[in-house]
Amino acid sequence: MQRLEHQGRPRALLQANRLLVECLSAAGRTDEAKETLAGIAAQCAAHGMGRYLLDGGSRVVSLLAELRDDLCCGRWHQSWSPISAAFLDNMVSQAESPAVQPAGPQ
Repeated sequence: MQRLEHQGRPRALLQANRLLVECLSAAGRTDEAKETLAGIAAQCAAHGMGRYLLDGGSRVVSLLAELRDDLCCGRWHQSWSPISAAFLDNMVSQAESPAVQPAGPQ
């Protein structure tokens, strides 16, 4: 990741960090995963890239819900990037909404 930080490729760095979140979560390193995801979510919120988070897979989506709960319950770590509760609520709501299914033959 350090190499990507200095290459001027912010999207590649964002993708690498999103993959890191999944790996940390799978390894049971939840606090580290949340800290990394908070940074990614703050960037996505600033650039209107919410869908990018949701496309990160079930581990990322689950951690987004945990981040929202941490924020709402006063468990947000000061070292985590700040994110609005409204943004996290929106992400979790979108993740919980059933996908719109195309109409079948009538």
